[in-house]
Amino acid sequence: MAAAIGVSGSQMPRVNSADDGGVALGDHPRRTVVYGAALIIGAMVGATFVWESALPNWLTGVLLVLALVMALVGWGMTFRDLSPRRRR
Repeated sequence: MAAAIGVSGSQMPRVNSADDGGVALGDHPRRTVVYGAALIIGAMVGATFVWESALPNWLTGVLLVLALVMALVGWGMTFRDLSPRRRR
């Protein structure tokens, strides 16, 4: 978003809070968990509608594979922070 408006990352406003570590506004790392869960839920609801609809078989297959990919991306976004931290 910053590149779209011509602002570099170092010019983004900082959020001053005790627990965020000076993260740029709208770029909080814990937000990806919410986005991932939303992708998973969206994939489940979308797959349910596709499965119950009267679409051609080839289109149903394509949309279900797309829902599967969407759910896997959401899973990756949700659980990416479970890996142990690396020492620097």
